[in-house]
Amino acid sequence: QGIGSALWEAARGFMDPKKETYVELAQYNDNARVFYEKLGFKDTEERFSNERFRMKKSGVVIPEMRMLRVAEED
Repeated sequence: QGIGSALWEAARGFMDPKKETYVELAQYNDNARVFYEKLGFKDTEERFSNERFRMKKSGVVIPEMRMLRVAEED
C-alpha cells in the first residue's frame, strides 16, 4: 500500500460514507486521476480554474477538474 492509499484510508475515518465525496485536481495530473478512479471516483466533467492558483511568475492559472465518489448505500 502506497502513501496515497494510506492517507485515503486515514481520511475515510473522518468522512460520512453516506455522503458524496468530491476531489479537485489539476486536469493534466493523470496519475492523480487514475489513483482516484481506483478508489471509485468518477469524472464529473466539470472543468474550472481558480485565481488563487495563479502562478506568480508566469501568470498561468492551473486548469482543474472535479471527481465524485458516490455515497455508499446501507
